[in-house]
Amino acid sequence: MPDGSTIVLHAGSTIDYPTEFTGKTREISLVGEAYFDIKHDPHKPFIIHTGKVKTTVLGTAFNIKAWPNRKNIIVSVTRGKVRVENEKKVLAVLTINQEIKYNLQSATIKQHEVNAEKIVNDWTKQDLNFDACTLESIAQMLSKRFGKDIIITSPNLAKTQIVSSFSGTESLHNILDILCTINANTEFIEKDNKVIISSKN
Repeated sequence: MPDGSTIVLHAGSTIDYPTEFTGKTREISLVGEAYFDIKHDPHKPFIIHTGKVKTTVLGTAFNIKAWPNRKNIIVSVTRGKVRVENEKKVLAVLTINQEIKYNLQSATIKQHEVNAEKIVNDWTKQDLNFDACTLESIAQMLSKRFGKDIIITSPNLAKTQIVSSFSGTESLHNILDILCTINANTEFIEKDNKVIISSKN
């Protein structure tokens, strides 16, 4: 993100955000599910819009489920404090290992204690265990997860097979660093919201 925050998108999810946060807040929109690790800035709250519900933080880590055509929006906090509200009122203020389930149809709220790390790990890990996967297939998955175009400059490099695994909450930069370390002849650059992976020679 422009402010250094990290967002991990579930497959099929989308976010809409500006190229730069210039106002008094940092605001984005989410459709689907995502894990957020937000850089602390007490003077510029980070706000996630999911339909009529918004989640506000100063700097923390949490998961939001807000899939289209599903009646519940679910927010689970792994670190820090989060405020969840609709158009009329504050629905809950959550801290670590607390979760709110807000029913959009009945406007009812259920808040309870959870193992938030497990909730996040259940989906963030599932696509990040690579057992002899090609670099091309890994790049396609990472592109969907982080919302960036990833280009591999060489067909032979694209077919390179890699064995590795990740926790699922690393940044794209960290994952690519490790992949390029595993495949020592490889490097990457980030330019204009694109990632270009190439051979060093």
